[in-house]
Amino acid sequence: MLQAIRDRVQGWVATVIFILLIVPFAFWGINYYFGSGGDAVVARVNDRDISLAAFQRALQIARRQWQDLLGSAPAGEQENLLKEKAVRDLIEQELLDQFNQRLGLQVGADQVRQVIQSVPGFQGANGFDQVIYEYNLRQAGYTPTAFEAQVREDMKAAQLRSALLETGFVTDGELERLLRLRYQLRDLRYAVLPADEAKERVQVTDADIEKWYAEHASELSEPAKVRIAWLELSLDDVAKEVDVTEEALRAFYDQNRESYGVPEQRSVKQLLIPVPESAPAEVQDSAMKLAEELREKVQGGASMEELVEQRPENAPLPVEFTEFGFLTRDVLEKPVEDVAFALQAGEVSAPVRSSFGVHVMQVTEVRGGSIPPFEEVREQVAHAYRRAEAETRFFELQEQLDTLAFEHPDTLEPAAEALGIPLQRSGYITRDSASDPAAAEGVTSNPRVIEAAFSEKVLEEGENSDLIELDPEHVLVLRVFEHVPPRQIPLEEVRERIITRIKFERARDEMRTRGEEAIAELRKGATPEAVAEKFGFEWKESRNVERDDPSVNRAVLRTAFAAGRPVDGPAYGGVSLGSGDYALVGVTAVHDPDLASIPEAEKNRLHDELLARYAQVSWTSLMAELERAARVTVNRDNL
Repeated sequence: MLQAIRDRVQGWVATVIFILLIVPFAFWGINYYFGSGGDAVVARVNDRDISLAAFQRALQIARRQWQDLLGSAPAGEQENLLKEKAVRDLIEQELLDQFNQRLGLQVGADQVRQVIQSVPGFQGANGFDQVIYEYNLRQAGYTPTAFEAQVREDMKAAQLRSALLETGFVTDGELERLLRLRYQLRDLRYAVLPADEAKERVQVTDADIEKWYAEHASELSEPAKVRIAWLELSLDDVAKEVDVTEEALRAFYDQNRESYGVPEQRSVKQLLIPVPESAPAEVQDSAMKLAEELREKVQGGASMEELVEQRPENAPLPVEFTEFGFLTRDVLEKPVEDVAFALQAGEVSAPVRSSFGVHVMQVTEVRGGSIPPFEEVREQVAHAYRRAEAETRFFELQEQLDTLAFEHPDTLEPAAEALGIPLQRSGYITRDSASDPAAAEGVTSNPRVIEAAFSEKVLEEGENSDLIELDPEHVLVLRVFEHVPPRQIPLEEVRERIITRIKFERARDEMRTRGEEAIAELRKGATPEAVAEKFGFEWKESRNVERDDPSVNRAVLRTAFAAGRPVDGPAYGGVSLGSGDYALVGVTAVHDPDLASIPEAEKNRLHDELLARYAQVSWTSLMAELERAARVTVNRDNL
């Protein structure tokens, strides 16, 4: 199987899957990948450690995804689940990296570049923008080399996934069975035993209420809640206070002119005679001579593509054609780059030697390389100047806040007065407030704030919190000024709720019992009419019902299509509904589809759907086998 995987890890499928993987990373944050942490380790996979820093970055991205998807930050059990997911993802990534090394999977530099240039987050007005790309990486504090190295590892993982997809197959019989199930129609007879009347008959005593209250005490409690006060600092707020003068802006612009320009980019195509540097001198000479001949032909108007196509297959030296598109510096090898950036548009180079062989290059277009005047970028300059000036002040204020909160542990007033920032206060929050959209407002939606508010130091000892970094440019210190301990809700406050619940449960159970009795009689041969009269309900009939028929209750549909085919009479089943009612369901006929009438496009869609399911099963099995064969340990004290 491994050889089959290696044979199939190239091609468009790998690229498509990788783009699906890399686009979210471009938007969720590149921080996931890089940066060095300390010596703390959260897991070990064979002989490789997964650092605490890597885990924290993965967890932060998972939190951000959760909040963007659901509109609130995770808290409590949700936070624990995200921690488990983060460490599992890192373990899986490490298992994959090690497996890919054993397989010997490789990804070329051109492939990495092409995929990076396709990421929407790196696009400008005219396609991939090197300035935007490098700016985004700089903002995250990383280099293109480090990012491209991780992209290469992700592409290897994507290739492995695509290999499982391409080596899977679906038989005609499997597809036929799926089509028959998906397009099967059924004739139904169903009825509902309503619970409302039974609810009215239920008599609930004080003893019943007290018993239910005692058995469900954990459901009838209120968690601890607090109100917090905090002082908040952000780089943006500090930047707003920076005084700006025209003279200072022009000086800042002059010092940073290059950052406002567009780097020079050149569209380059080349002919390459791939001769290694270790080749004999006569081969090197032949390559240079051939390159000179090709150069003369290109200068005479010949197309590079045609020159390659016209080369005989048995030619002593091969010639390859490459069209790079727009390149900036630091992409090509230095000797090749120097020549490429010395050419004018349309000019053809003399033969150039590199570690790959002998090149003949032609620049087809030149763009960028200019710096806009100050007046055109004044707003950008002002924004950058304010932030640059504010950075030092921000860190000074941050240090002052931390120091004053420590020196006056029982109050934030001195810090607020010294720094001139307002002391803010929240309403009541609980440990789970971050997961409640109604309660999660501003900083109280941040899990770090919730965690600090309910920490022993802040809640039990009554001290100010340590400095909390919400992000590198946003910090705060908080304290609890009101604490309401957890309490058991008194019986009298929930008495009516308990009565309603008891009536619902007893009526539901009564309807289920009556419904099961009715089904038993039907299965013994009683007529539907006699059973309906005895139990006091009316049958409804529906013909040619599909699995997702909107006119029939979903629970009734699930029961109907889970029942067998009718044999010597309808196939009966039953189900309790969310209202407490009970539905009796009888399948009176099953109509199999005419497979020939199903459009080919739909058959192809279901084929691909089934294949994707098989591929997912294969992937899950592969990961389980990799983990079974590996030595994996998790240090849960560091999670």
